[in-house]
Amino acid sequence: MLNDDDEDLRDISATTASWILSYSSVSPDKAVALSPMPASDLLAEFIASNYTASSCLSRDAIRRITGQRIKTYASGSCKKLVPVSDLLSEYRKESTVLFVEEKQNLFIDDVREVDIWARALSKLESSAYEGAWVRELSQWVSDGLSCFIELTNTAAGRDALLGWTSKPETYTLGVRVISAAAVLASKDFPAERYLADDKTTLKHKLCSLLESGRAASLHEQWLSRIESAIAL
Repeated sequence: MLNDDDEDLRDISATTASWILSYSSVSPDKAVALSPMPASDLLAEFIASNYTASSCLSRDAIRRITGQRIKTYASGSCKKLVPVSDLLSEYRKESTVLFVEEKQNLFIDDVREVDIWARALSKLESSAYEGAWVRELSQWVSDGLSCFIELTNTAAGRDALLGWTSKPETYTLGVRVISAAAVLASKDFPAERYLADDKTTLKHKLCSLLESGRAASLHEQWLSRIESAIAL
């Protein structure tokens, strides 16, 4: 509700969130009166810090980072993550639609949401993670990095100003992959026991993407995020 298009609803939600967050674990010494965006940030921090062992929260954080539903315990109830290569191909198609359908929610900032929930995912306890979800996310990220590396090593992958990463959906997809890679490759990731050699592979692919991305004049924000991910 803090991300709703309706300004009045956002304001009501911010008031409610402020009441919850006042004198809480994220604001122990004072009451807070927050506007919607800061309330959204702090509420996510509150949830992550108070439900650190929640498997539901880890699954939902992965869903929010990837922008997709993930496989659940009920076999066949949800499809696996759509490969990055398929999403990228779809986003790079030239639209022939005469009238573009308005997005359901214009207020929400997908990149900001990725950042919020990537931070939350890093704060959970090891017990909150289920091995199948972590491995599926790791494979999705690894294949995504490979897709970007392969593309940036071709003539079609040349980017620069107003290049292929400037399309909002494509840019956000890259942020999703890089941010998830940063979480998984971090030395502090709580569920690294499920990753085996994946952490090393992800780090190598991030370094490869940084190298090929620089040569292809990849979006500066992508390069900055890759550098930060490698530093972690």
